[in-house]
Amino acid sequence: MERQRRARTVSLALTVSRSMLRLTVSDDGLGVSAEPYELRLKTRRVELAALGGGMTVNAVSGEGTTVSATVPRRALG
Repeated sequence: MERQRRARTVSLALTVSRSMLRLTVSDDGLGVSAEPYELRLKTRRVELAALGGGMTVNAVSGEGTTVSATVPRRALG
């Protein structure tokens, strides 16, 4: 995590259902523009899509950022 984002709290949540795994990472920092990270985010989205999953990034200026990634359990063997 970048210090300049000034997050005091970071939370991780792993949700498991019969068909899907979801990892959610949230912080209470300043929020982040996805623009500087577009190439990395695109790469992760392509990788997850190849497995049948996906990723979302939700950043609100001054309120933090939440990133969620999902993967079908069948893709993990």
